[in-house]
Amino acid sequence: MQSCSIHHCVLFFLTLTFTTAPVSAAVCPTLAKLHQPVILPCENDCSKEAKWTLTNNRDVVFARCDQTSCSSMKGYEMSHDQYLKGDLSLTITAADYSKRNTYSCECGISDISTVSLSIESKCLYLFYC
Repeated sequence: MQSCSIHHCVLFFLTLTFTTAPVSAAVCPTLAKLHQPVILPCENDCSKEAKWTLTNNRDVVFARCDQTSCSSMKGYEMSHDQYLKGDLSLTITAADYSKRNTYSCECGISDISTVSLSIESKCLYLFYC
């Protein structure tokens, strides 16, 4: 039996690596209107603590829920009733440019979804922006 060349082995490795990435690696883009509420979607049955953090800084927790209650920073909300039904979505009560970021929804130590928030531009015509 003939063995594969180093080029074929590298190609196989790269194909395997990039085609078997976990689903949570996908980033869901969400577009918000300035100063309007926006919902960052996340659905999963979670019997542990669910929380929303910044993807690049997990120490910043915007909201969290567990089996007994929810808490959140000002301007962010999670519904305990919805959490119990498997809806872990985060509501940003008034989207603004400072809230543009990439957020992660977690259940326990597992990432469930990643959402990138953008603010809709007021420009109507590209030439006048």
